[in-house]
Amino acid sequence: MGWSDKFLNPAWHKIQSLSTQECFEVSVILTLHGHLRVALQNEFVISFERLCDPHAPASLLKGAFGPMLRDMQKLWPIGAELRTRLVDEIELGLLSCFIRKPLGTLKLEVLNSEIIFESAGCIALAEINKRLGRQEPAVLNKTGYSHDPDECKLQVILSWMRLTGLQNPQLPGIWSDLFFAKQWKFFLEDFLKGFCLGLSRIDRETFLTRTRQECRQLNSRATDIISYLCEKITQRRLGRGEQSNSRPPQEARKVPGASQRRDLHPAVEYMMQVGDLLKHGDASSLIYAVAQNWLKDLLRDYEHVRENAPPKVKANVIAIRKYVGSEETGELTTRQYRKFVDRFEHFLFENTAPSADLAEVFNLIKGELEEIYYGLSKFGVSDDIRDWHDRVLSRHSGKIIIAP
Repeated sequence: MGWSDKFLNPAWHKIQSLSTQECFEVSVILTLHGHLRVALQNEFVISFERLCDPHAPASLLKGAFGPMLRDMQKLWPIGAELRTRLVDEIELGLLSCFIRKPLGTLKLEVLNSEIIFESAGCIALAEINKRLGRQEPAVLNKTGYSHDPDECKLQVILSWMRLTGLQNPQLPGIWSDLFFAKQWKFFLEDFLKGFCLGLSRIDRETFLTRTRQECRQLNSRATDIISYLCEKITQRRLGRGEQSNSRPPQEARKVPGASQRRDLHPAVEYMMQVGDLLKHGDASSLIYAVAQNWLKDLLRDYEHVRENAPPKVKANVIAIRKYVGSEETGELTTRQYRKFVDRFEHFLFENTAPSADLAEVFNLIKGELEEIYYGLSKFGVSDDIRDWHDRVLSRHSGKIIIAP
């Protein structure tokens, strides 16, 4: 490891300190981000530019699409800034859809596909936020893009309309028919397969050399994300009594005391925690982690939009705070979180809830538990959690009984 990398290329310095497999899997995150952006530029943006080109075939302007295509031609030539922003939005949308997809045939031993996609999204957002001079959103689940491919496709098209200033209500259908639907389907169905096939054909040394070069292009926030992820991987390995293949034991033992920077990308840390719990934990620990995280997200998001929150969300928050004995604002105490989670656990076993509003909340958390189980269980599940799933989570409980 070159001594200069520690100062001139700190992200690569962190990656290279990992074991061979760990180094490869973190490198996949960076390669996915870079490769995806290039592919999106070539497939989506260039197709869009062809429609804006004033020298496009005159036959296109004679049909029903003519007036809208003439409006698009007013954008010509497409500037570099707009081109980059169009790629930004479609990258965030596709990564949000990829979250629940397997990463092709790639053999993963350290991370899972969801963490890789979440991390790639964090890096993409770090670059976008730096470029736009903003701080948020920092994680994919705060971008507003849906995991549902059809809904997300429409959201991306609407984002493109906002960026271009084109507001004709027929544009989503026209763009979808002319190029968007076909390209979107290709990326959802075939891109990851091709990406993994390409990785299997490149030799590991060349692959890591490219990763080292890509690390040099990262801004400070993206570098922090990679460093954080490497530290979490190292801490988890050392917590299991394993040693890295590339560092002496006395150096490795220093890592658990390092700063964790938990505020950088909580979604990634959360998925790593949940993945570990599924493999090695018990049902009660998994329930507590998921329910507490869900509740924290709800209360934090509600505080940001308190005045404009939907009535149903407001009613749910009021019901939760009333049940746990909390003030109208502020962080819940550990005891209040525990009271809420304990009652949720009773709901799973007994199908009872203190109120109709809490019954709705409990059903939403149960749905998240089901998604997590089905999404991550292929990476390993403890006997206790598998038994709990078969006995409790997977059963159809019927009508919820309101029992204060």
